[in-house]
Amino acid sequence: MKPFDDSTPEETEVQHLELVTMLQRTYTKPVPLAPNEQEQIIARVRERLLRTDQLETLNENKPEPQVGIADSTPQMPIDFSKTARPVRRIMRLVNTLAAVLVIGAIIGASLLLFTRHPSTSTTPAVPAVGPVGTSVTVHTERDGLEASMSLTSGPYFLSEMLAADLSLTNHSHTTYSLAGADVERFCGSALNVDVTGGSAPYYTPPPMFYPPIPCPFTMTILKPGQTIHLRQYLPLIASGHVTLTEGAQCLVKVNGSGTTNGPCPLDGHWPSIHINVNSRVPSDRMISFHRSGSHVFVDAPGGVRSRLLYLYSVTCQDFQDQGGSGTGNFIWEPIPTNEVNEPGCSGKNVKWTFAFSAVGYSIVAGSYTTP
Repeated sequence: MKPFDDSTPEETEVQHLELVTMLQRTYTKPVPLAPNEQEQIIARVRERLLRTDQLETLNENKPEPQVGIADSTPQMPIDFSKTARPVRRIMRLVNTLAAVLVIGAIIGASLLLFTRHPSTSTTPAVPAVGPVGTSVTVHTERDGLEASMSLTSGPYFLSEMLAADLSLTNHSHTTYSLAGADVERFCGSALNVDVTGGSAPYYTPPPMFYPPIPCPFTMTILKPGQTIHLRQYLPLIASGHVTLTEGAQCLVKVNGSGTTNGPCPLDGHWPSIHINVNSRVPSDRMISFHRSGSHVFVDAPGGVRSRLLYLYSVTCQDFQDQGGSGTGNFIWEPIPTNEVNEPGCSGKNVKWTFAFSAVGYSIVAGSYTTP
C-alpha cells in the first residue's frame, strides 16, 4: 500500500486524473457568478481556513512532555512534522483554492447546461407602429377631368384593410357616361382601384358565398361641374412592391341608344400610389374575436370599436335535401358596435362565414356551422 503523502496534490494522483480531465473539458468558458454566490463561496473558504488555523494553534499550544517527570496523562506521540507545517499550510491553501475552482467549474457547467438561451429559429416579433396616420393624397387633371385618390397611410402590411377615397370632377363642358354605380356595390362602381404587383407570401381572403346572378347594367352620368365621391375598402393580399391606381370606364353611345367602352381623357394619367407591403402584422394592428352563444364579439382597442368593418355570408341546406340557399352583405360594411348576431337561414347545416377589420388593421376571419 502506498503511504499517504500530504505534500502531493490530490488532483495529480492517477485515480483523480479522469475527473480532473472531465471537468477541464466541461469548463470551456468562464461564467460570471452572481455577487451573492461569490460572497457565499468566499465565506466558506474563510471558514475552512479559520478552522484549520485554530486546530494548528491548539496543537502548538499543547505542552510537550518533559523528560524525567512522571505524568499520569497518556503520552502523545512526538510530532516530527513541525518543521513541515508551513509547507503543509501552503499546500492546504493551494488545495482549497483548487477546490474553489472545481466548484466554480461545476457551477459554470450547470449554468451553461440549464440556462435558457434564446432560439435562433424564433420569428422576431414585429414592433408596434403606432396609430393610423393622415391619409396620403394624389390627384391628376387632364382635359377638364380631375381625379383624386386618398389612401390610408403606411407602414403597410399583409392582410391590412385600406380605405381609398376616390373622386372625379368634371371641369369641362362635356357630359361623360361611366360604367358602374355612383356608390360602392358588389356589381361594380363608377370609380375603382386597380391593385397590381406584389409577391409571395399572399393573404387569402375568407371564402364567401356570392349569389350566382348576373349583375344588372348600371351607368353614372357625370355632368359639367359635377363631382362624384366613392370610398372603396381594399384588403392587401400581396407582399412587396404594390401599385394602386384609380380608374374608371368611360362609355360612348353607338347606334342611337346603345353604349360601348370608349376613351377617357385620364387614361394613362390616373392617380397612382406605390407602396411596400410588409409580410408581418405589427403587434398593435391586430384584432380578434370570441363567440358567446349566437353572438360574436370583436376584440379591438377602444378607439377602433366604432370603426369596425364586417363582411359575411350564410348558407344552409333545405330540410328536404332538395337544394340550398344563402345570402350575405357581399361588401365590407361599417358596423356600429363590436357585436354581431348570427344571421338566420331557413334550412339545416347552417354555415356562417364572417370577417372583421378596421382601416389600418389586419383582417380576422372565422366560420361556424350549426346542424
